[in-house]
Amino acid sequence: TVVVKTILPNLSTQTDFVDMFVNEACIAAMFSHPNVISVYDFGLHPALGRYFIAMEYLEGLNLSRLRRTYLQHFEKVLPHSLSAQLVAWACAGLHYVHTLKSEDGPLNLVHQDISPENLFVTVEGAVKVLDFGVAQAGLSDGDATQVRGKIGFMSPERLRGAMERRSDIW
Repeated sequence: TVVVKTILPNLSTQTDFVDMFVNEACIAAMFSHPNVISVYDFGLHPALGRYFIAMEYLEGLNLSRLRRTYLQHFEKVLPHSLSAQLVAWACAGLHYVHTLKSEDGPLNLVHQDISPENLFVTVEGAVKVLDFGVAQAGLSDGDATQVRGKIGFMSPERLRGAMERRSDIW
């Protein structure tokens, strides 16, 4: 069982969007860490003529939904000790992503969109970092001044154009 992510038909003709989708697939396919989503395959679907990413299927909730569900059920916020452990596991996944290397050296990857919606807690209790759709290599040809992601979760430095891993941890 896998999750298949595709490009919506109305976006499949937009070159920038297709490039971003392929970039996400190429970046995520390199990962092998218990706190980062696994990608099994990606490519161009011959019958649909659209790109796809096949990734691991996860049962559970993203951190945003988990917080809301816990509050509704128990009428209080998540315990601090649990919150700290969830953040620690997310940071372990981010550290792996930030320090990933290729044969040519460090990739300097920055997720750029860390938020409760992109941190997933499985029914087994594992935390996974998801959605590398706007991730960029720090040394890539990408425009580091183009702000991507959710404004409310961005560091002040990222809003000013700096693209570095510390902004992911903010």
